[in-house]
Amino acid sequence: MPPGRPRRLPADARPPFSWVGGALCLDFVNTVTWLAPGVLENERFRTSADVRDWAQAAGLPFTPHAPEHDFSSDAQAVDSTRELRADLHRVLTHVARGTTPVMREVDQLNEWIRLAVAHTRLEGSDSGKSWTWAPDSERTEAHPNRFPLALVVHSAVELLRSPQISVLRLCANERCGWLFLDRSRKQNRRWCEMRECGARAKARRYRTRRRSTVSEPAAE
Repeated sequence: MPPGRPRRLPADARPPFSWVGGALCLDFVNTVTWLAPGVLENERFRTSADVRDWAQAAGLPFTPHAPEHDFSSDAQAVDSTRELRADLHRVLTHVARGTTPVMREVDQLNEWIRLAVAHTRLEGSDSGKSWTWAPDSERTEAHPNRFPLALVVHSAVELLRSPQISVLRLCANERCGWLFLDRSRKQNRRWCEMRECGARAKARRYRTRRRSTVSEPAAE
């Protein structure tokens, strides 16, 4: 069973959102199970409402010009969300493995960064001691769904430029593909979730040992 799907969850139900990544952009890419390249399972972004629900659960603000907007009213919005997720996953997986992304993948990410910058602006508090990203009203009024995605892109840029990138990890389950920041004391975390991938790996090792024991010939 791939991660993120409780054993009693009906087949047609959306798997719950998970927040094990340690960064907004990682929780974003962990909204589907990456069984293999081009093979996905446990899709959480099936509809515009799913994307809206995830953004709200993540605490992402919506543009004040359309607070009740359906988040993804146009048919291409969910596809764009999935495309961003795939582009981020490719680049961040390379980083976690210690390999270099191909130029095309970097170019795609840079295009998302340009769009994110175009739809956001920096906004400071009254004291000027704290700053945050705010929607560019002229652009986000027509496309309110793009501001939450822009914040995901900003999160990825901040992570890539942060010392924390050194503890970016890929789940040891080859049929998972989830990413997380290893903040454990010994920095030896292997699984996205111990109760999911870790527990199944432990069960597989146990079954393998039992089979090996049973198959061993009895001593004469």
